[in-house]
Amino acid sequence: MDAKQGLYASAYEHDACGVGMVVNIHGGKSHELVDNALRVLENMQHRGAETRDKTGDGAGIMVQIPHEFILLQGIPVPEKGRYGTGLVFLPREEKLQNKILNIMIEEIERDGLELMHLMEEYQIPVKIRVCDTMGYGVNYPGAVIPRSIPGIIYGLRVHAGVPSELIEFHGHNDFYKAVNNSTTAWLYGACGVNCSLFGIGERTGNTPLEAMIFEYAQLRGTLDGMDTTVITELAEYYEKEIGYQIPPRTPFVGKNFNVTRAGIHADGLLKNEEIYNVFDTGKFLNRPPLVAVSNTSGLAGIAHWINTYYHLKNEKQVDKNSILVVELKKWVDAEYESGRVTVLTDQELIREIERICDEKGITI
Repeated sequence: MDAKQGLYASAYEHDACGVGMVVNIHGGKSHELVDNALRVLENMQHRGAETRDKTGDGAGIMVQIPHEFILLQGIPVPEKGRYGTGLVFLPREEKLQNKILNIMIEEIERDGLELMHLMEEYQIPVKIRVCDTMGYGVNYPGAVIPRSIPGIIYGLRVHAGVPSELIEFHGHNDFYKAVNNSTTAWLYGACGVNCSLFGIGERTGNTPLEAMIFEYAQLRGTLDGMDTTVITELAEYYEKEIGYQIPPRTPFVGKNFNVTRAGIHADGLLKNEEIYNVFDTGKFLNRPPLVAVSNTSGLAGIAHWINTYYHLKNEKQVDKNSILVVELKKWVDAEYESGRVTVLTDQELIREIERICDEKGITI
């Protein structure tokens, strides 16, 4: 065509955008594909990429939505194939960037594309429950969504704009992480945690309410008026009235929770309770530490059991050198020398103590 004809002038002629394609015909993804695409881009002559006439909008490569990469950044998105992404080129000046971003946010909200906007518009209460139904979540730094509890809570608050008071966490204990994950959800901004008494729940159970009470106290440094002795009362009610048997080694409520069997531990309890008792269980749970009497309890363990069971204080307490303790230890040793393998019951100990007291003229 001539240099100039009618309204046409060759001076205004520009090449169309160049396109190069690199594919794996089987649909496979690899870093090699990206490397090859970049090599193609580097070897293409394109007015925009080279900004020959200062009108170009840049050049780059287009790939499939990098779903896993997006999750690695802690950005909460729907399942693969159920969302789209876009690129927005902003000015370099910060003021202009903020102005354009604000316009975009206003338009998104005006179109009702935000859950918080719907809640405000229709005055419908909204609660976002983060359900770790299979107990699969973790609190490790660097873990990715959907397993990252920090990533999910952070994403809801920062990227989805959900205020803390609307987020609650629902955990399961399949991997022994119900308490850890619930605490992590709190620390990253969830205001509530779903719990059940003693962790009773489907499969391996849910987050125990009593555990989160003590987690709260440790995080905040206060119980804010909560009466933790009620935990013990509830456990007794469940066992006596409902017939639910709490596993004996369950923290805070199991019958062996603060019971020690080793004689050296019992000796430590006698000298300083804080050595072998996790906290003041008598004060907070109405459950002073106990010693189970067996062939490993020693004189110190027997003395501690007597003082605890009979609530002996100060000068009324017996020590490991008292006649009562020494005589009871002889009886305990004889029981196990005769082939006994089980721990002695309270009733057995009481009967023997009463016999020794009668014989020796001892008053407790």
